[in-house]
Amino acid sequence: MLKPASHPLRTRVAGYVALTKPRIIELLLITTVPTMVVAEQGMPSGWLILNTIIGGAFAAGGANAINM
Repeated sequence: MLKPASHPLRTRVAGYVALTKPRIIELLLITTVPTMVVAEQGMPSGWLILNTIIGGAFAAGGANAINM
């Protein structure tokens, strides 16, 4: 009987991270914060920026993983 190939946790995590295409997410988030500053005509609250970055990263990462 064949045993399923065991992959170390590090290899699995690296595969999942690669699915999210972090370089594309980085480009998206770099343009997000300046756009928020322009729209607010000043500096938005830190919590709003943090939540927008986290939510945007999760949404873009999920969409990238689905598109693979």
